[in-house]
Amino acid sequence: MIEDIRKATRSWLAMIVIGLLVVSFALWGVNDIFLPDPNPAIITVGNAEVTADGFARELDLAFRQNRNQYGSEYTMAVALDFGLTDQVVDQIVTRIVLANLAADIGVRTSDNELARQIAGNPTFAGATGTFDRNTYREYLYQLRLTDTQFEELMRTDMERTQLLASLGGGANVPRSMADMYYAYAYEQRALEYFVLRPAAIDTPSDPGNDVLQVYFDANAPRYQAPEYRTVTVLHMSPDEIAESVFVPEEDIRTMYEVRRASLSEPERRTIRQLTFSTRAEADAAYAAILAGAPFDFAGGTLIELNEVTTMEVIDTAVSEAAFSLTAPGLTSVIEGSLAVSIVSVDNITPGTEVAFEEVRDEIRDDLAIRIASEELYALSRTVQDQYAGGLDLENIGGGLNLPVFTIDAVDINGQSSDGARLESLLSIDGLLDNAFNLGEGGQSQLEETLDGSFYIVRVDSITPDRLFEFAEIRDELLADWRNEELSRLLTDMAEAAAARINRGDDFATVAAELGRQVRTPDAALRRSETSEIFSRSALQRLFSVPLNDAIAADVRLGQGSIVARATSVTAAEPNDENITQIQLQLAENFQGEVLQAIIDEARAAANVQINQSALTDLINQIPR
Repeated sequence: MIEDIRKATRSWLAMIVIGLLVVSFALWGVNDIFLPDPNPAIITVGNAEVTADGFARELDLAFRQNRNQYGSEYTMAVALDFGLTDQVVDQIVTRIVLANLAADIGVRTSDNELARQIAGNPTFAGATGTFDRNTYREYLYQLRLTDTQFEELMRTDMERTQLLASLGGGANVPRSMADMYYAYAYEQRALEYFVLRPAAIDTPSDPGNDVLQVYFDANAPRYQAPEYRTVTVLHMSPDEIAESVFVPEEDIRTMYEVRRASLSEPERRTIRQLTFSTRAEADAAYAAILAGAPFDFAGGTLIELNEVTTMEVIDTAVSEAAFSLTAPGLTSVIEGSLAVSIVSVDNITPGTEVAFEEVRDEIRDDLAIRIASEELYALSRTVQDQYAGGLDLENIGGGLNLPVFTIDAVDINGQSSDGARLESLLSIDGLLDNAFNLGEGGQSQLEETLDGSFYIVRVDSITPDRLFEFAEIRDELLADWRNEELSRLLTDMAEAAAARINRGDDFATVAAELGRQVRTPDAALRRSETSEIFSRSALQRLFSVPLNDAIAADVRLGQGSIVARATSVTAAEPNDENITQIQLQLAENFQGEVLQAIIDEARAAANVQINQSALTDLINQIPR
């Protein structure tokens, strides 16, 4: 996971595409970026300001998005260590700079194009799959934006995207460059190697407490017990209430009738249609077909429709005639609304209808969830009133028959002190983040999650993070020290063996003296490949040293060291398809560099100010 984060933070493509070409209002919550706010400004670019609240929201949403990608190991502490603050600052500044640049050079999105983009956004689709104004307004309500504010933000984002597409378009590289890169990337080398595994070395003996204490001191951060909290949770979810909800049978049947069309699969037919300008032409062709002429060559214009439903045939008369046949065959001449036609039905795929009994339970559960959600909302108001009146969670839960449970020790990642994952907490979105923002004895508000659940969390006690005592983890220290010592000894052995070979000793003889057998990969390898034995860095080294020079490296998978050398070189065989693909990739990279240069120039010319003091204060307030 950590390596994935490193790669993501290095990539210019991630900075441009993720930070700029996505719809920023949906990912980053930009409603505070261009709107006035009394909070101190963290970032100022010309006349645009980003307040402390706006920046905190962007940082939090960026963190949540990354956590969805990397998993629970990605804590806020990890995020900040890997430079999330600087990344968010950079993305915000770049977005504003590009918006200003787009305005300066006259890039403008028309009202029609804006309306088309909004109407085509699946986020705003209703039950029919098309744009639904109520869904649209509900979305804006959640963002706390008016129609005008949202549409202006979306217009700005579209103009920024259009600007980047126009500035970076048309990049190209010469074929000769692609040829050189191809020759470099696709060169192959035949290899031979032997592997030194831990079994080749006696397990290091226990070095004693003095050595282990030094090892412990040098690696103390690895042996840190996290902060644990004891929390009590009152939780209400639609699923729990739905189990006891009564749904009348007639309601289930009514909903089945409503959904019947969408549950069923309509009949489909494969059709060939000949169209003619006049009835006389069609009659002549029809007679020819009946006399044995091939349908496709009887005249007219041939139209082929594969696996269509009756609703997908545009001409109603043609549809009715084609779907009236009880078996594959030929229709008579059809006087359609668009043309005169003859139709051959080549294949019939019968439709299917889902029986009520097959979907009865599913429909019942859906209706129960709807009813439960309505009941849950009313119940949440009662909980809120009792909570505001001073009742504790146990009394509220007992009086309303709601689940209240206590977890004795949990860390920010949802693990107990024995390392078990506490799914009861991890399944409640945002609960742990909320709990670790509270002080001891603190209680959250009644919180609503994205799935319609509600919860209140109370922090009963806090056990601060601490360094384990030496005696607590001596066995773990010894195991870790032995692993590292084994790796060091194997590395030393492999490097000594490689040095002997490079001084002139026979490769196979050195391997035999170490009790190892010389092996060869099944096929020659390229420098960009990997295998269980060879890491990419090991192959890069083997491609950078002279033939028959040996190298020592760690094996890619498992514990051990490898001694290897290249014995022959095979030049890349010309392949136009691969070279063309490389040419396109190089052009893409060049396009990215052009865009980055333009962005850097625009940022340098802009009046960008970062309130470092206010930013530091804000970051220091964020729980780790």
